[in-house]
Amino acid sequence: MVIWEDGEFKEVKHDFKSEIMNILNTGDMIVIATVQIYIYFYELDLNMQIRQVDLTNCSVKLFNFYIGDLLATQDDLLVCTTEGDLV
Repeated sequence: MVIWEDGEFKEVKHDFKSEIMNILNTGDMIVIATVQIYIYFYELDLNMQIRQVDLTNCSVKLFNFYIGDLLATQDDLLVCTTEGDLV
């Protein structure tokens, strides 16, 4: 993840193993989903990773692990895969 400020390169914050599919600001944290398997939770300033979730460790059987979209509700984070799984 590269940070730009006023059209100028500022810094490289994080290097993910897979393409970023979605970045979501929940108001409390930043959630970053990569195309394959991982969801990362960061503090709002992106300096500290709070948590990392690996979808292969999900207790529900998924059709695939390719993340299509994220949706934050007041209490939950919903993850949709490209095959239509919603967890």
